[in-house]
Amino acid sequence: MKEILSLNSVQNRIQKIKTLKRNQQILIAVIFFILVFVIYQQFIIKNINNEEDKIVQNIRQVKTMTVRDLTLDNTFLPLLGKVQSQSSAVVHSQSAGEIIALYKKEGNFVWANQIIAEIDNWSQRSSLIQAEASVESAAAFLNKIKTGARDEQVSILEATLNNSENSLNETKVSIINTLNDSYIKADDAVRNKTDVMFRDPRDSNPQVLFSVNDSQLEIDIEWERFLIEQMLEEWESFLFSLDVDGNLIEALELAKKNINQIRKFLDQVALAVNVLSPNSNLSETTINTWKSNISVSRSSINLTASTISSAINSLNSVVSAKEIAQLNYDQILIGERTEDIISAEAQLKQAKAGLDLAKAAYEKTIIRAPISGTINSLNLEKGDFVSSFAPVLIVANNNQLEIVSYITEKDRESIKNGSEVLINKKWKGYVKNIAPALDSKTKKIKIEIAVDDKNTILTNGQSTSLLVERVLSEENEELSEFSVPISAIKIRTDSVVVFTIDKDDKLVSHHIILGPILGEKIIIKEGVNAEMEIVIDARGLKEGQKVESL
Repeated sequence: MKEILSLNSVQNRIQKIKTLKRNQQILIAVIFFILVFVIYQQFIIKNINNEEDKIVQNIRQVKTMTVRDLTLDNTFLPLLGKVQSQSSAVVHSQSAGEIIALYKKEGNFVWANQIIAEIDNWSQRSSLIQAEASVESAAAFLNKIKTGARDEQVSILEATLNNSENSLNETKVSIINTLNDSYIKADDAVRNKTDVMFRDPRDSNPQVLFSVNDSQLEIDIEWERFLIEQMLEEWESFLFSLDVDGNLIEALELAKKNINQIRKFLDQVALAVNVLSPNSNLSETTINTWKSNISVSRSSINLTASTISSAINSLNSVVSAKEIAQLNYDQILIGERTEDIISAEAQLKQAKAGLDLAKAAYEKTIIRAPISGTINSLNLEKGDFVSSFAPVLIVANNNQLEIVSYITEKDRESIKNGSEVLINKKWKGYVKNIAPALDSKTKKIKIEIAVDDKNTILTNGQSTSLLVERVLSEENEELSEFSVPISAIKIRTDSVVVFTIDKDDKLVSHHIILGPILGEKIIIKEGVNAEMEIVIDARGLKEGQKVESL
């Protein structure tokens, strides 16, 4: 019995010890949670409150406008503009030929009339020298007629006559060579470069080796090839019998006609070849070879045509100089008469006119800067071949810039000359000119904006953002309805409101009734009046919030 009681006593003690340990664990856990709560209160909640205080201190800036101004669109008009020089010029080549000299490069500053480059002009230089000599000769002859001839004058006129005859003979030989070279290039362009695209090209029925989409074009090409073969044979025979005593002007005109016929033929072949695509019967390599042949041939024929035209001018010039020299020499032997003086004066005028023409032809080979400024674009390299009227450079005054933009006819009603402009939200400008009519390309009205701020940093060709001031409408204009930007509307779960600002700079909401949407604006049926100043961007705002009005 004692042993049983002793065992129960031990078990009770063990149970008390376990209970005590459990209570200690609970107490430790409670203390731990209390410490965590204190830390949360002291640090995390405090940081949250501090952040909230910072948010409160960061007052939102807002902009307000009257409902009238918003309805009448008396806001700044946003536009995109492009910076350009107030004075700029695109220069085109006035003559075809090779660039033999290039004196400036892109980015250089040039003065008005300064030489930029020269086109091959040996023929024009020669004609100019001959024209100057003709003027001197005509002037000397007139002077001789008026004052009487002297032995030294006779010698001078005789020498001039001899020189003009030598120059004429040299020019005739040069023209014979030009004509032969023209035939060789024509023969090469047709029989070597083009005939590879034909079956039986020299027979009476030449046929192209590929399918042409336009049946009429195919017929024209084959017929033209037949005619050109006859022309080449006749031309070759004509040149074979031609010498320096023949009618070289007639020969040059014939060459000009033949070259133009070949040029037309090559243009037709190019139309057919340039649209070809590889297939089982025609490889891409063959097509590319044909295209290259046509391109080279057309360039060669165009250059030949230019050379023939120059040769005609040169021959006419030296023939005229020789005739004048002969007339002067013959006249000095006859003696002075009234009609001789009149004739000599007319010859001098004619010679001066020829000199002016020679100068004009020479000047067409000189590429000059039309205005003072910077070369913004230069599409030339020494050795390049340029065509007539090709754009070769752009010169602009980059220190005098303006901005060009376009507005609609509706915007034109509220934009006036002198309207203020904010450029890239930084710099000030104003509208200096408004076009009187629509631009034919954009179908809008062009406006030019002058830059008013000396600290403006703009680059020619740069795109800019613009805010253009609208002219306010008359205050006594009555409005039948109000419309405001959609951004000015705050849609809540139970109502739709707009905000105004009270005397304490806090937001006050006003319940409104909405109408239909008009683009980026919306009609307000009730809840506002014309003079009410509302916040134009209500996004993220709430009633009672403190704000700062701009």
